[in-house]
Amino acid sequence: MKILIIEDEWIIAHDLKLMLKTLGYNVLCSVDNGQDAVKITEQLKPDIIFMDIKLKGEISGIDAAEVILQRFGKSVIYI
Repeated sequence: MKILIIEDEWIIAHDLKLMLKTLGYNVLCSVDNGQDAVKITEQLKPDIIFMDIKLKGEISGIDAAEVILQRFGKSVIYI
């Protein structure tokens, strides 16, 4: 399973990535804003996305998740 992490607090993203990798999951990368979340989802095609609700930039996590669901049909888990 390929996982994408969208989190603007570096330490949280880093800890989540380490936990998931320890459990054997393939973490593709982490990004810190909604705009990049949409771009990276299109490029890397993750199976699931862990998304922070409040993100840096103009697009919130909720707005980015809506775009991702509509355009790519990907599952998003809010963190």
